[in-house]
Amino acid sequence: EHCRRLNLVRALFAGSAASMKAAHAGPTYVRSDVTLADGAEAQAGPPPHTRMVSDATSTDGAEEQAYTRAASDAATSTDEAEVAAGPAHTRSDATSTDGDEAQADPPANAQMASDGAEAWAKVAALSQAGPPPHSRTPSERKSFSNPMPHAVPAYGTQANAPNPVLLDVVPAHRDRLVIAMVGLPGRGKTFVARRIANYLKFFHGVSVENVNIGEVLRRQMGGTISTACFDPRDEEGAAMLREAREKSLEEVVAFLDGGTEFSRVAVIDGLNSNAERRRWLIDGLRHHGFTVLFVENVCTDCAQLEQRMRSVCAETPDYSAMSLELAMADYAQRVHYCEQSSQSLDEDGSEAHLSWIRILNFRRYVVNNVHGFLQGRVAQLVMHLRAHTHDFYLTRHGQSEYNRLGKIGGGSPPPRLH
Repeated sequence: EHCRRLNLVRALFAGSAASMKAAHAGPTYVRSDVTLADGAEAQAGPPPHTRMVSDATSTDGAEEQAYTRAASDAATSTDEAEVAAGPAHTRSDATSTDGDEAQADPPANAQMASDGAEAWAKVAALSQAGPPPHSRTPSERKSFSNPMPHAVPAYGTQANAPNPVLLDVVPAHRDRLVIAMVGLPGRGKTFVARRIANYLKFFHGVSVENVNIGEVLRRQMGGTISTACFDPRDEEGAAMLREAREKSLEEVVAFLDGGTEFSRVAVIDGLNSNAERRRWLIDGLRHHGFTVLFVENVCTDCAQLEQRMRSVCAETPDYSAMSLELAMADYAQRVHYCEQSSQSLDEDGSEAHLSWIRILNFRRYVVNNVHGFLQGRVAQLVMHLRAHTHDFYLTRHGQSEYNRLGKIGGGSPPPRLH
């Protein structure tokens, strides 16, 4: 009767082990050639050549391997005990009426049977914890292998970012992007450039360098920029502008070539107001393998333009010693000089192959040949920017009928007044 019960339990757990192997993708232990005759060998686990290495480290995988290993150990022990003991009807010595034989020491195969019982006790202890991990419902499973969101993938330890991102939308190669602003003075280029830089840093964990050509020119000229530098007839001013653009380009290349981050973005905040300057910029970046995206600001609304020019004249250090009226007049002259050599993106059809975005009065947008994850996020951002301040109003209704009933959504009727 004891052997019959062991056979039933062995068949039960052998079926459970087989189903676990079929349902679970990870490998398990193979114990077909390991016996339990040696207690030290049994406790040491399977020999190295019978183990299958798995990369899975989750708790479910460990539980399932322990469950399967215990069942296999018990099944092996039962087989050996039965072989040593023989069939039930031949065990006349186990039921002997001779007192001397009954009191004699048990044979060696009895110890093997005891080891098998202990192995099945381990299986029973595991079975009391519930069904195998693969048969639990998703709500019952708990995985501790990935408790935190994925970090931004990067090269090196200096590229760790605290903000999580989706791994399926991150580019599969090192991304080096240059965003070059295009437009006349006072069109909102600096505003858009700063917003793009802050957005990529905060929401995507990207290292961004914002290079302002005007700031480079101010360092060359001692703190302020003279309007004469923008006069196309002033050769000295044109040479200083050219030098400032070259230094800005060197800063961009040094930033993008340095570091080990997965993605790096440089924003060039400058005029880049004609096709010749944009071609010069692309030629300086092409052999480095950088991607270039132009963002053009166009403003034809006189009210917006005047408001923005007033804001620039009040904040820029170039007019800190002037009155607002004189500053506005000087700034208008600067814009007039820049208009003489200005050329919009793809004005003559020669820049259709470039990647660029045109912002018209922050109401209309043109997106041309824009591909890639970061470029797409930049296009999405600029379409939601507002050049002027505005108020947000957040309201919260009182208690509704659905609140009282514990329902969420559905358009609850107003509460009844008593």
